[in-house]
Amino acid sequence: MARRYRVVADFGGGQDPASRVCEGAASVLELMRELRQCGVCFHVLNPGRPRTQEEVLRRYPRLIAHMICESLGYYTPGHAANTVIAYQAGLSWGGEWHDHLAQGRLGRKGRRPTSEEYDEEMRRINHVVIRWAFERRHTHRGAMAHYPQARAIVDGVNQGCKPPMLASWF
Repeated sequence: MARRYRVVADFGGGQDPASRVCEGAASVLELMRELRQCGVCFHVLNPGRPRTQEEVLRRYPRLIAHMICESLGYYTPGHAANTVIAYQAGLSWGGEWHDHLAQGRLGRKGRRPTSEEYDEEMRRINHVVIRWAFERRHTHRGAMAHYPQARAIVDGVNQGCKPPMLASWF
């Protein structure tokens, strides 16, 4: 039996996004080609991927804890989970830390970035942050990057405790 995918397309102009369920990868690729030719923004939702903060926190607790460490506490568990969701969906997502990273990377061009450039950089930042959390996981020690503390926060949220509101360390 073919895997089912939901394709969500945003046609703009104040219209609600439209979605269509496709059977199998061939029909998804065909629909994606059609939408690209029309200049429509879209993303494909894979049914096997977690789509909510709770699902991401349960499925990837170590990654979320390392993302909190990598951000030096800027991330809350929910913000880190939203970053993973946005990355998987190919959407831009950010906060103060993402904005700082994007502005630093785009500022090297010597001019103010367009909104499209900024949005694309914010999508790249999602990938970069997840990669850094994974690659640098063995260095997460010390006052602002203490993995056991970050993991305890994530485990607490998974067990029903109230998550931190502003940042993970305070």
